[in-house]
Amino acid sequence: MTAAPKDRLLLVYFIAMLHGIGVLMPWNMFITIAPQYYVDYWFSPNNTPTDYSKNFMSSLGIASQLPNVLINIINTFAVIGGALLLRIAGPIVINCMSVFAVIMLITFVPPSEEAMGWFYVVTLVIVAIINLSNGLYQNSTFGLFADFPAKYTNALVLGNNICGTFTTILSIVVTMILSDVRSIAITYFSISLFILGMCGLSLIALVKQKFYTYHIDKGNAARAQANASKPGLSQFVECFKMCWVQLFNVFFIFFVSLTIFPAMMATTPLYMEPGQEWHSIWPERLYTFITCFLTFNLFATIGSTIANFVQWPRPKFLWIPVLLRGLLIPFFMFCNYRPFDRTLPVIFKCKLIVDKQ
Repeated sequence: MTAAPKDRLLLVYFIAMLHGIGVLMPWNMFITIAPQYYVDYWFSPNNTPTDYSKNFMSSLGIASQLPNVLINIINTFAVIGGALLLRIAGPIVINCMSVFAVIMLITFVPPSEEAMGWFYVVTLVIVAIINLSNGLYQNSTFGLFADFPAKYTNALVLGNNICGTFTTILSIVVTMILSDVRSIAITYFSISLFILGMCGLSLIALVKQKFYTYHIDKGNAARAQANASKPGLSQFVECFKMCWVQLFNVFFIFFVSLTIFPAMMATTPLYMEPGQEWHSIWPERLYTFITCFLTFNLFATIGSTIANFVQWPRPKFLWIPVLLRGLLIPFFMFCNYRPFDRTLPVIFKCKLIVDKQ
């Protein structure tokens, strides 16, 4: 083939980064706004906790992760057909429709005890649809940019990391500007809808880039020459035997992270003795945003960036710190986690200790 054309103005690179943001945008929007809008506003009438408010964050996590895992398993063992570009555009359309449905619910359905049950179920169904769609979206974007130089796959990962920090900072700014919770939620999801729309429009610009068509054609030619076919079960087994330790490391890292965040972190408020006044350096209104979402997403971004330059420990010993991370789960259980119905004593009362983990 001819020499590779240049990526003019790094347009393809920034489109890849944009889709890295877009892939996780709906999920990040839901988990960030959930404590403020769903738990405190919708499911806690007159500031009175209900079974819905107590269980919403955990239910949100299940509704988010199970569909995503399901589509990933299906896509691994039963390759989903269709052009990769269409498999990206389709989920974007589904996510836009789902986010629009959320905006309509926020706009036209005020909180009430009569509507609480069906609103809870409908919200979780929408979350499940979004994450089922996201599983296909994420797999397809990584598949699309796999034919490009490595930095374009890294652009997707960088976009994933930026997304959480961006949505948290956005929520803090919107909360500081607006006081009405419904207005905050509408603004929040409208911005999410706009970014998803930009992801969709960016596909039109992407296919017109010579840099894009060159690498796609190059990848297709290489697969045709190698006569690539669908991998069989024996190949999966052989691959698993060779890399099961690192696969376990990846699984366990996500298992611990998604067990703690957001369900445990978001329901670990500032420890206060009976009658004690608010004493955190962070405003009460922004406390969960800062100590849970901003802390997690910002340091995840920093950690991922540092890992590009420092790789320690060596792969052979990586399982040791990975397993040690599992201690964070019982650690959070002995923090001020779920103070409304906990039976265990609170041992770690200082929120600063919690944040540094």
